[in-house]
Amino acid sequence: MDAWDFLKKYDHYLLWGYSEMEERGRPNIVFKVSGSSPVSIELTRILESLGIGTNNTVTFTVSQEVKLILAKIEGRAEAAKKGIRLTTVYETNMGGRLDDHIREVQAEILLMKALERKRDREGSLKRLAEELGAWEEVKGKETFEAKVRALCSRKYLRPLNKKPFITLLAETGILGDSEEDVAENLALLENDIGCCGVLVSKRVYEIFFSPENRTKWLKYIQSKYGLTGKQAEEVMNGIDVLPASKRKPMETLETLGGRNMTNTEFPNHQLSVLLRSREPGFRMDDYRESVLRGLDPDIARRLTERWEDIRNLFVSAYELTPELVEILEEAGIADVEKYGRDGLKPEDWGSFGSTEKTMTEFSGSYDRFRERCVEFVRRVASEAPKAPLKR
Repeated sequence: MDAWDFLKKYDHYLLWGYSEMEERGRPNIVFKVSGSSPVSIELTRILESLGIGTNNTVTFTVSQEVKLILAKIEGRAEAAKKGIRLTTVYETNMGGRLDDHIREVQAEILLMKALERKRDREGSLKRLAEELGAWEEVKGKETFEAKVRALCSRKYLRPLNKKPFITLLAETGILGDSEEDVAENLALLENDIGCCGVLVSKRVYEIFFSPENRTKWLKYIQSKYGLTGKQAEEVMNGIDVLPASKRKPMETLETLGGRNMTNTEFPNHQLSVLLRSREPGFRMDDYRESVLRGLDPDIARRLTERWEDIRNLFVSAYELTPELVEILEEAGIADVEKYGRDGLKPEDWGSFGSTEKTMTEFSGSYDRFRERCVEFVRRVASEAPKAPLKR
């Protein structure tokens, strides 16, 4: 089969369930646009205006995702007016990576507080690192702060409530005077931090796609961009929230929705969700349209009141900016003040901790992959039989 026949067959497969005549030319690809810079806002809008779908990634906060969905709406409205066929596009929420960053920040603060109360802080740090299996990595760091940072990474302190950490905090009176008190408080803190990403997904979805808000956005799009009702529906129907970077089943089970929602799962996470669904008492009906159902309100209250070390960090991820509040008010969204005004601003997207850690990790993974590829080619080349020289 030559390339032309192969591609024709491939296109045919893509059209399963669709009329070839009506769907010819239907877009079937989206481009990932990193939300690590304000440039992504205009880039998203321009691509969408050309009928080129986008999937914003490296996005962790409500304000980022709301701003980029608004850019999608503007671009898609422009494309619709030109008669360009639209495709389904995505707004990723890297919820697990947000949780990881907040957990690491909290762990560093708790550990530093505890070590400040120790006479031999280096010795105490080494003991904890050895108990957590981290000493080989930690000992190579040049500064004390770097050692603390390495020890508090998700690699060693996820979850927070590991026995060696509980013991150290109890010895120094951090989060309680007994191991029982510390264990209880750490378990609650770990639970709340593990909900941050889910809270972001739910809030973004509520702002745009809850039944009461979706109707208002349709009217706003028609009025602002001069679209028909059918065109406005097409603009909105093709935008999906995409929860990602999941660490536990609840990140899927609490973000299910029948429209404007896509959940992508790695095989190991699929298995975790499957095993959770087979536990006694599990009822799938309890999770239908779960993205529209709030979590325990005490979780957000503790994150904004009780856990002072990470309060500002969580608020920056969970709230809107003044600019976005004004746009929501213009669209007629009710009670917008509940979304707050202290969210992450575009100029701070690149320096946000989750962004920096994610980009560093991605770059490192790419470099390691490239090195392995080069090494493989070199090895194959060295083992290949030498062709005789032509005379």
